Formats: sequence, C-alpha cells, structure tokens
Amino acid sequence: MGRVGKLLVLLVLAGVVGLGVAFLYQPRRPESRLGRIGRRIRVVGYAYVAALLISAALRLAGWGF
Repeated sequence: MGRVGKLLVLLVLAGVVGLGVAFLYQPRRPESRLGRIGRRIRVVGYAYVAALLISAALRLAGWGF
C-alpha cells in the first residue's frame, strides 16, 4: 500500500474514533436531549467540513485522487 493509502486509512480511523467519542460522550450536567443531539450534529458537520478541507489540501499537494 502506498503512502496515500496509508494516509487515507489513518484519516478514516481518526475520523471514526473522533465520531465515536462525540457520540458516546455523555456530559455529567443534566441538559435537554435536543441540545445534545444538536451539538452532535454540529460536531459531525465540522468533521465533514474538515475532511473536505483536508481533501482539497491533499489534492493541491498532488496526493489527491
């Protein structure tokens, strides 16, 4: 597997771990269920935007697909 493949696997694993922590983390203070869901949706949205920016940077560097 080339360097790009290894980097892609690393980014996917980091994303899965990050999303797992975001979805499994339970705050200790009581708050509404809707507030937690909204925060998790924002985290997923930020992760998606970050993935797009990383992909664009890799393409500009000549590593993209």
